[in-house]
Amino acid sequence: MIKKLAKTKNIIALVGLLAIFIIFNFDTKESYDFQNENVCLLAQLDYNVGLENLKPNPQCVVKHNWGFVDRIRHVWTLNKNITATINSIRCKYRKISRVDDFRVKNGQFVELKEGDTILDDVFELECNGTRKKDNASVNFENLFVQVVDTEIERKEERAILADDHGCTPYDVMLISYDSVSRVSFINRLKNTFEFINKSKNFFLLNGYNIVGDGTPAALIPIFTGKTEEELPSGLKNDPNGKYVDEIYPFIWKDLHQKNFTSIYLDDWPHVGAFTYRMRGFKNHATKHYPKHYQLKLKQKIWKNKINDYCNGDTKRHKILIDLLLEFKRLYHNKQSSLAIMHYVENSHDSNDHLHWVDDEIFDFLNNGFKENLFDDTIIFLYSDHGSRFNKFRSSQRYLEERLPFFSVYLPDSFIKNNEQKLINFKNNIAILTSPFDIHATVRDLTCSKKETQSDRERSISLFDKISVYRSCEDIGIPEHFCTCMRNWLSQDINSMETKNVSFFVVESINSITLEKRDLCQKLSLKKIVSSEKLEMANKILFRVSLITSPNNGIYETIIYAGKHKEFEFKSENFSIKSKNDISRIDSYGEQPWCVAKFGSNPGLTLDLRKFCFCFPRRRNK
Repeated sequence: MIKKLAKTKNIIALVGLLAIFIIFNFDTKESYDFQNENVCLLAQLDYNVGLENLKPNPQCVVKHNWGFVDRIRHVWTLNKNITATINSIRCKYRKISRVDDFRVKNGQFVELKEGDTILDDVFELECNGTRKKDNASVNFENLFVQVVDTEIERKEERAILADDHGCTPYDVMLISYDSVSRVSFINRLKNTFEFINKSKNFFLLNGYNIVGDGTPAALIPIFTGKTEEELPSGLKNDPNGKYVDEIYPFIWKDLHQKNFTSIYLDDWPHVGAFTYRMRGFKNHATKHYPKHYQLKLKQKIWKNKINDYCNGDTKRHKILIDLLLEFKRLYHNKQSSLAIMHYVENSHDSNDHLHWVDDEIFDFLNNGFKENLFDDTIIFLYSDHGSRFNKFRSSQRYLEERLPFFSVYLPDSFIKNNEQKLINFKNNIAILTSPFDIHATVRDLTCSKKETQSDRERSISLFDKISVYRSCEDIGIPEHFCTCMRNWLSQDINSMETKNVSFFVVESINSITLEKRDLCQKLSLKKIVSSEKLEMANKILFRVSLITSPNNGIYETIIYAGKHKEFEFKSENFSIKSKNDISRIDSYGEQPWCVAKFGSNPGLTLDLRKFCFCFPRRRNK
């Protein structure tokens, strides 16, 4: 059994592989038979990675907010540091309301005096006064967000009771960070990982594997148990597309029927999982959904020339993660809850700013445990996927993107009362798992479980038995994203076979953009970077990395030998299963500008960003 990752990095690198042998007592010879396609041997990772380009964390330009709102009574109080230096302070505020996931409504300003109560979850503040030392006029403005429930005072502390089937629900927190691999998390969030590693209640999922490209491919299965392709269209460019809350079976819909409350927090609304390509939510996603805070904050950030990653005197990430604690304090022992946060800003474009949030995550965990807020809460602290674009990815190659960090906290109350579930869970942390299993696990924890028929099916609770023989194919992970160890053999990049495979990849990419050839240039093969070949009993696979011209795009994919009629791209000699299995591993930046503004190309339901190299913009004479 594995309880923890060992402290030494070399042992960490081996633990996922060794755990399989320890837990299941495999015969060594059989386990190393790479032709045994039914056993997934977990990939070995290199944790001895140098940390480059660690940017210094800028100080907030604003040293002190002029006041704050009490998080329990919601009472406005002036900051003593400000009243000591400024006279004649006058403040006003206005409510900020959500219209939809793209627009806000500004209310009318009203006077705000110290001691006034503010029951708006998002409000904008403006103050002015006179500096004591020189009588100069000074001003302050800021945006505030809080968790408000005007009904909560009517509820008394209570025990969360079992349902009619004898199931007692646990609170669940799903806290994720964008583009952070297991290696990057451990190396860059050192204080947080040390906290996790020392806790007997935190466990790492060593076999957790992504199922597709990008954030929606990670979050949609967790939240719905389905893939985007299996659900009705919510795309902006699709004339028949609908709001995602109208068509997606989000798990919180079922939980609301079981008297759960909920909160969903995210940042960067312009690239949100459900707002970039999709139409977003028509109504509130969850009970608490301060999307309007992020929309208004984005407007303020874009007006400022200096980005200090702050809102007022506080880092933007700290504001959001502290909001989760506010939520927990408000409903602790009063109502079952589901809390979700997905944070993007510090890690999406690169992980160079990721270490800035380390102390804030540590403080969140530490304070929550000190206040006993997590006594009956299961915490999933994880990432959607690893880095896809930056240079750091190349040190782990394709594993960097496909093996994100994933940890689970189990409270003492769960461990004490669920002996068999705990046994299953500890066995499963070293077995191939995916976002679909997290969905099933959340359902299990919240007494909304759906029965499974097999220990090899796609979606199984981590507290049920999962077969060690479950494969990527069993659970819908495309071969392109599967990290189970295989006997890939390096190939000569100058061989005719490798060249033919590479030409087929470029032809396939060009076929994707063919219908938009008036917008997207045709690509050609510039250079073959690497080539590998895998021969199995019933199929031959190639994995190539190549560079195209004129966009200098770096692409990576898996090609099947022979013609597979059910695949999207096929010739007499080669086939590629789907466009989703073609990864672009460099940042495309502004290259696809002509197709990147979703909603401006009605009928273009394909996401062409990684494939399209737009013709130059026409300049006005």
